[in-house]
Amino acid sequence: ELFEGLRLRWICKRIGFERIILKGNKLRCYFIDNPQSSYYESPQFQKVLQYVAGSGKKEGLLIKKSTTNLMLIHENIRSLEKAKILLNRIAAEINQ
Repeated sequence: ELFEGLRLRWICKRIGFERIILKGNKLRCYFIDNPQSSYYESPQFQKVLQYVAGSGKKEGLLIKKSTTNLMLIHENIRSLEKAKILLNRIAAEINQ
């Protein structure tokens, strides 16, 4: 589990997430905290948005804004392995 957690963090960094939480079968991936970050104007962030707009419903992905963070959410992720598969799919799609 520890190694799977590390692999997930590496994948998340490639996508642009600062942190992830998998709790209660809900995966929350937090984008960079700084709203002024150049990441939000990057082609990579645009590809993430396009991926969620195109495949988000089928994949069960949502982008939500809390009072302080922008996050990608997926319900019903029951293991680190399932989270890794999902995030690898997103990373592969946006890094084409």
